[in-house]
Amino acid sequence: MKCLLTTLYLWLIVLFPLTTQAKVNGEVVFVHPDNTNELWIVDFNDTNNPRLLFEMKQAIYGLSVQKNGAYIATVSAREDKPWLAELYLFDTNSILVEEHNLTQLRYSDILNVSISQRGDIVFTGKNLDARTRGIYLISRSEIKKTIPQIKQLKKVNANNLVWSPNGNYVSYDTSEGIFLLNINTGEDFRVNKGASMPAFSPDGKNLALIHRFLGITHELEIISIDTLRSLKITKDFVPHAAFLGLKWSPDGRHIVYTTYGKKLFNKGTAYNNIAIPVDGGSYEIILDMFEHGVPMFDYWKTTTYPVEPINRLTTLWGKLKK
Repeated sequence: MKCLLTTLYLWLIVLFPLTTQAKVNGEVVFVHPDNTNELWIVDFNDTNNPRLLFEMKQAIYGLSVQKNGAYIATVSAREDKPWLAELYLFDTNSILVEEHNLTQLRYSDILNVSISQRGDIVFTGKNLDARTRGIYLISRSEIKKTIPQIKQLKKVNANNLVWSPNGNYVSYDTSEGIFLLNINTGEDFRVNKGASMPAFSPDGKNLALIHRFLGITHELEIISIDTLRSLKITKDFVPHAAFLGLKWSPDGRHIVYTTYGKKLFNKGTAYNNIAIPVDGGSYEIILDMFEHGVPMFDYWKTTTYPVEPINRLTTLWGKLKK
């Protein structure tokens, strides 16, 4: 009997191996809280050594980083016309990293930007010639040109927008909810009514979004792209005056949101970056490097590899505290 049980145990190990976790290493590009014209970089598993990446002339209002690529796109004010925002691009593979103005006084009211893993850029803004608000595309074949051609994808009053991981869709929000736009066909449809701030999961299968009431965020929801059914709803948020950003962790295990308001566990106000486990559990404060927090950030270069099984689940990717 003992021999039989031993044999059965060995077969179970072969058929059902112990679950291993994935260790994720990488870097985060972020806007400095005290000098909002500066882009900084830090290892998100060791935040003790943040370093300056680039200094712009004016404050940065929007940020998107090409995942595991060379490009960083920002929305920033012009030096000569600080009331007018422009879209800028940085090629970090260049020997001398310089900002390249992509819009050059052709657009106004630029609110948001997103760069795909392939290097295509979409942004929301107003064409000054046509006087129309919409979603605009700068293809990767155009971004290095002195004056790149810009194509209108959709005439719509959009706010936030984000690429799908495969680069075939853009999700955006309006006052009517969240929509999914097919880049190849131009067709779009609403995936959720009244929600805002869409964020694709790393595998592209799910979408995170928030619901607001009277301007206050009261619910975070995850929906399936295929079925549009709700998979998870979270209603507990840290106290805040403004909800500023939403994204997934690179391993898809956490939803990360950014707020501004009361500084957690200390007096005063600050930006707070909060990671919520998708499968449940207590939240973590991440990127807690500065007294006033980090106003906006994006994941840049990430690598994933398996590690040995452990006795209990831990948040390996997110140990971003000092």
